[in-house]
Amino acid sequence: MTKLTKKYWLGLCLLLGLLVILLPSQTATAADKQTLNVQLSHDLISLDSAQATDQTSFDIMENAFEGLYRLDKDKIVPALANRAPVRHGQTYTITLRKNAKWDNGQSVSAQDFVVGFQRLADPKNDANMSFLLKNFKNYNAIQTGAKKVSTLGVKATGKHTLKITLATPISNLAELLTAPSFMPVNTKAVVQFGANYGKSSATTVYNGPFTVNNWDGKSNTFTLVKNPQYWAKKTIHLQQINFIGGKNTADAVTLFQNKQLDVANISGAVAKDWQHNKAYATHKNGTVWYLAVNQKRAALKNAAIRRALSMAINRKEMIQIALQNQVTPALGLTATGFEDPNTKADFTKDVSRQTKAIGTKFAAKTAQTYWQQGLSSEKINGLTLNLLTDDADADKAVAAYIQQALQHNLPGAKINLKVVPYKTRLQRSFTGNFDLVLTSWQAPYPDPWGSLAILVSDNNLNVGHWRNVRYDVLMDGLKTTATSKQRYQNLAQAQQILLQDQGIIPLYEAADSQLVNTKVKGLTAGVDDFRTVSIAK
Repeated sequence: MTKLTKKYWLGLCLLLGLLVILLPSQTATAADKQTLNVQLSHDLISLDSAQATDQTSFDIMENAFEGLYRLDKDKIVPALANRAPVRHGQTYTITLRKNAKWDNGQSVSAQDFVVGFQRLADPKNDANMSFLLKNFKNYNAIQTGAKKVSTLGVKATGKHTLKITLATPISNLAELLTAPSFMPVNTKAVVQFGANYGKSSATTVYNGPFTVNNWDGKSNTFTLVKNPQYWAKKTIHLQQINFIGGKNTADAVTLFQNKQLDVANISGAVAKDWQHNKAYATHKNGTVWYLAVNQKRAALKNAAIRRALSMAINRKEMIQIALQNQVTPALGLTATGFEDPNTKADFTKDVSRQTKAIGTKFAAKTAQTYWQQGLSSEKINGLTLNLLTDDADADKAVAAYIQQALQHNLPGAKINLKVVPYKTRLQRSFTGNFDLVLTSWQAPYPDPWGSLAILVSDNNLNVGHWRNVRYDVLMDGLKTTATSKQRYQNLAQAQQILLQDQGIIPLYEAADSQLVNTKVKGLTAGVDDFRTVSIAK
């Protein structure tokens, strides 16, 4: 065992504690009732498509709502749309299926999508995901106040006909519209509940396979119930899904063994111990974990210091010690699996190969050289940094490893861990109350732009406030890029600039490791789509 490893384990033992999970008194997996009990590792934040930015909220929304298109086994398929968008220049017409209803019995209309899109674009709502509308006509003018939100390029030309007008045409509109942010809203419910819309299960109306019940906006235990108004309800097997909050891996395993959980999330040594059990399942989920670096802190504006911090982290060792499941070192902000349609190569792997893994490789001695250069430039002898993380077991373990690695490899570095609940971590990230924050991103739709766009200077999700003019120009130029080849060249250059300037510190590409009751069928580990899930008798 290395000196660093011993220090890590000592720190981790002091850091980790047991959490008490409050459970309903019931047994897991009742095949006759088709009831599933699932561990929820991170809190549900919002059911409002204009406000949600976190993956847990997106996962729940994709089961409780249905948009125009959705992903089905890596393919884009119509959901409430009847067919692919019909293009006429920069205008796209989408017709809706007429048998779609909200859970209150009202029909889903094209106007429900118009209201949803306009709420996303409205500057008054301060929607962090509004950048997805950048190609829509008048979006930029609406953001500056030059035009009203009603001028956004989306109109209902009939009860079931939607017309979208773009400022510039894009080749992947259907892919873009799979993002949860483009879900419709029940127009009457938005008016009725006003500012409380989406803040609890009772102030939300649903049009997806399930409805959310017993969520007060704060609790981490709630249920999904099969929606009797869903247009394809005959294809949905599960009657109820109980989400049970819990962040402690050891407790989750105990509950799974006691048949109080059907799906338990595991990591670390526990995942390694179970990896040969038939109940063990793992699947890459397209999420990249990274450190956002707060560049409002003077010393962290120094690229040499940021580069030193990145190069001082041995990602392979971090995974082996802290996670011990099927995750892989991150190669950038984008996950692997995005295929460049021109070369058929993996976009992320190709950029990493071309840049010789700059921004993601481990080199302790080189890190120390950059560290001394940075400290000398800032006229300081050392640097104390606060590392913010939430209190899930896996996140605490990764943060503890990073703390030990930076303090071990960078003389004069002192890292203070700030462990807080998930919701608090999100709040502090957006208010800039951190030096380093362990955070993650999953592209909201299958395209590298959905990840790289969050680090444009004016994007609210750029919590580290990294700014690079060349990066911004490249990303902005995508709005007028005519060819797919040029588009992917721009995206590749943007990723290269991000890594060369160490705008963030990529850590690992996540894989969900779970224990799944063997009677549960149709569930893909890490993919929280319950449409096809059933329980065998």
